Amino acid sequence: VHGDLSFKLVEKMIRSVLSRSFAAPRRIVESGGRRGISVIPPDFYQKNFKHALSKKTLQEITVERSGRKINLVGVPLDISDESQLHSFWERTVGERKDITAALVQLDPTLYISSQRQITRNSDDTQMTDGIKEMLDRDPLAPFSWEETEINPLIFNTLVDREYRKRNNGKPPSTSFLQLPKINDIADAEMTSETKLLVEAFQTSLDSSILGFQLHHPPGSFDDLRVFLELHMMKGSKTSLIDLPEFLFRLIIGNNLPLNEFQKIFEVTMKQLSAFRKEELGSCSPKEFAETFNMRAFTHSLLPHILVSVRDLYIATMVKHIVEDGDHKAVNVYLAMTNLEGVAENLRRLGPEVTFDVLVDSALSLRDESIEPREALIEKQAILDVLLGSSIWGSKLIRHNPFPFCVENYASLSEEDRKGLHKTFFIAFKKYLSVYEALMKLSLIHI
Repeated sequence: VHGDLSFKLVEKMIRSVLSRSFAAPRRIVESGGRRGISVIPPDFYQKNFKHALSKKTLQEITVERSGRKINLVGVPLDISDESQLHSFWERTVGERKDITAALVQLDPTLYISSQRQITRNSDDTQMTDGIKEMLDRDPLAPFSWEETEINPLIFNTLVDREYRKRNNGKPPSTSFLQLPKINDIADAEMTSETKLLVEAFQTSLDSSILGFQLHHPPGSFDDLRVFLELHMMKGSKTSLIDLPEFLFRLIIGNNLPLNEFQKIFEVTMKQLSAFRKEELGSCSPKEFAETFNMRAFTHSLLPHILVSVRDLYIATMVKHIVEDGDHKAVNVYLAMTNLEGVAENLRRLGPEVTFDVLVDSALSLRDESIEPREALIEKQAILDVLLGSSIWGSKLIRHNPFPFCVENYASLSEEDRKGLHKTFFIAFKKYLSVYEALMKLSLIHI
């Protein structure tokens, strides 16, 4: 969603949805909460989502864990003044020397994929076949929190490749790593090579980190990108701590049974129908279609399910990076809708909640005697419609497009593979047709 019209629509959409009844979704998430999705009551998320929307300036919360300071920075969906970003940067990063790392709420999936490919194709003679096999896996989740930290040598390789494309195959005379304070150089003082290097850096950022960001609307995404760029150019240790999209879908799919997914879909479509009838009275069908964001709508209706999962994961990542990475103080840049939830999780998290526990529970296949394969597939088809994007056909998934129901896709017969795809297509078409029919009925009504 872009521009004033789109923001106003998203804002109105969220406020409209939050003012409606949550009775059915609340029952759903309470049963999900008993399965360990969240450590925070559902009401917290409903109130916080509305509160976060009203914020127009950067918000800060400081949490201490194990004697270390964690500076959480919430970025609003629609910031009132972009100059806030740079004034905050000068006040916190420019003046303080104790901040040793930056943690940014951006999906690490694309970077992890690029990093594994470069590492696997390196000339490291000590790399075993087992390690190569691990590095060739689909990037469903990081192996550990360390894999989400941007490796300067890996990223410099990406920048060097991009630079050579722009300079007839010739390498730069200096490494990007030798320009840690490039953001402090005035444009007039930059050489043509430095400018080319900066362009190569920004393109590498887009193609290897930012090209797979499905969660953030452009408002907060653009501002999170600013902080990412500033810290990388400064030479800070920088990590991408958002919940990877593939892992997000697997966690949700593993924690709620099919009948609750179906109820969520039914409730969401009813709420969407009511909202459309209201909104199409004040804007044209074309404007509505161009600016409506299904993912944002679903999150505004079900923050106690969808946002809570993300907050718990991010808080767990922050805990590991701060404590295991031995940082005295860090800045953590978050979307405003996640600020309070991450802070509350950091205050509550005990030693039993670890990165490995969260990831292993998501990647573990469900027992087919409890929930058949067809049900697992149907749940992911529902998520594709509710979140407005189909992810299991992504080019990042090279080996197994059905990790939620099959452990070894390559071992299946061609007939079995076709059966999986057919089952998914039938389920997806079933729920998509409901959504499209609702759209069509609304337009005809107008």
